[in-house]
Amino acid sequence: MHIGINAQLLSFSQNYRNGGVSRYIRFLLKELARQPEKHEYTVFVNGQEIIEKLSAQHPQITYVPATWSESQPAARVAWEQVTLPSLLRQKHIDVLHSPVNVLPVFLPRSCAGVVTLHDLAFIRLPNVLTPSKRLYHQMFTVRSIRQATMVIAVSESTKEDAVELMGVPAERVQTVYPCIDARFSIVSEHEELRTFREKQGLTDGYILYLGTLEPRKNITTLIEAYARLRKTHAIRAICRIRGRCRTGPVVWRRLCFCVPLALRRFRHTCRGSAGMCCTGRDFECFQLARGRSWRGDMYRPTECGRHGYSNTQSPDRPDISAEV
Repeated sequence: MHIGINAQLLSFSQNYRNGGVSRYIRFLLKELARQPEKHEYTVFVNGQEIIEKLSAQHPQITYVPATWSESQPAARVAWEQVTLPSLLRQKHIDVLHSPVNVLPVFLPRSCAGVVTLHDLAFIRLPNVLTPSKRLYHQMFTVRSIRQATMVIAVSESTKEDAVELMGVPAERVQTVYPCIDARFSIVSEHEELRTFREKQGLTDGYILYLGTLEPRKNITTLIEAYARLRKTHAIRAICRIRGRCRTGPVVWRRLCFCVPLALRRFRHTCRGSAGMCCTGRDFECFQLARGRSWRGDMYRPTECGRHGYSNTQSPDRPDISAEV
């Protein structure tokens, strides 16, 4: 069988594009290079540089580079909707796998379509996406899910959403959980773990969020849930939030408003609860570090300091980290 993979969203850039879906594609291709079975693969990527950095070569895998600027996603959309269908016909591809939500509208009839669905946030929580993002998903993701031969859902929750909200028959949706990178399965020695936890102040346990920071990730709910645990169960575990923030004034306005608001609720909820004292260390640091000026100016540094978080700028730390 000749299988095509639309890997245009595979990225090695130092920004949010090298996030979850990019890593999903990267490790999918690396594992296929290790275990290709009897199939032939044609993988469409964004440029020759991607092929060289990926280092997932195999005689049964052919890479086809197509160049478009990451700063111009409209070019990618045009490519996958106009150019990709003709390439599928030319290369006689039997099955196309789109790892990120969208298939070409004019997919050749001779080619089956498999799409990986990561979430339906644009329907469940439409207000946390920009208007252009909502329009894109409404135009292409909805159609892709309904026309796909098979839908791969990354969780049971996503599968239930596809069935409930999109009306996709349950038998056409298969849950396949993303794998864990092998480096995270390395078990450290007990003494090494104990020393590390003591050094990092994690002897009472911890909750870790690691990922892109944007409103649809629901970080405010995480903070509020942690506050309830502090109040009702008097847990002493630290909650740490870390990741890179998507750029764009709309995302920044929403993130910089919602997270401080949740932190104020956190302080209010925890105050005087079960012997827990709400101090500046409850939210030890909330750093907004960027290589250019921060747009979240609705909270000035002095005001942030009162609530236990601060905004700082540092070119060598272009991320956000927080400790609750």
